[in-house]
Amino acid sequence: MIVLVLLILLAIAVAVAWKGRVVVPADHVGIITRRYVPQHPDRAYKQVNPHNARGVLARTLLPGVHWMWPVINSVDWVPRVHVPTGMLGVVTALEGHNRSQRGRLARHLDCDDFQDGERFLLGDGTRKGEQGIQVTTLSGGQSYYLNTRLFSVEMRPRTHVLPGTVGLVQAKEGSVRPPDRRFGRHIECDSFQDGEAFLAGGGEQGRQWPSSAAGRTTTSTPNSSTSSRSTT
Repeated sequence: MIVLVLLILLAIAVAVAWKGRVVVPADHVGIITRRYVPQHPDRAYKQVNPHNARGVLARTLLPGVHWMWPVINSVDWVPRVHVPTGMLGVVTALEGHNRSQRGRLARHLDCDDFQDGERFLLGDGTRKGEQGIQVTTLSGGQSYYLNTRLFSVEMRPRTHVLPGTVGLVQAKEGSVRPPDRRFGRHIECDSFQDGEAFLAGGGEQGRQWPSSAAGRTTTSTPNSSTSSRSTT
């Protein structure tokens, strides 16, 4: 009788283990949804939460074999985000804290190129991830394991300044430029490719100087636009 009971328990354990087995295919990311557990106490997390509360979790599953409690958890697979060569990815956070500063761009937070959703929502101790368009972009020619319930990505072409021309940059965000200056003061920001450095350094809205070098391809940011002018 004891042996029979043990065999039954073993069979149940094997069935539960098999039911909880999750295999995330290559080039995909697993998005976890939890059910039948308490909601997160912080109502700021309406759709995605950084802990193990009810709803969609910020953390994801990378390709491979995982085990999760069945019934409580369900996993959906979505393709990883690939940014083609010659393009950049403009990221919008669908969840997060309200922007702490004026302007339409959310400031940079180190979260492994938005692949660490928990860190984005919880922050680094000094700043938490903010909703909306992010000042930090994704580089082209790479793939990213993003939680697509937390982030969306729009592909935009990189800016190429043709030989014989200069790139005239217009900053859409930043401090207000004094009326007695035609150009915003120079900020070291890797030829306007580092939007966070531009804003943190006190970059000013409007026309910028110096211009982007001729014959160079630059990675624009949501904070800037570039037009070309002939040097001849």
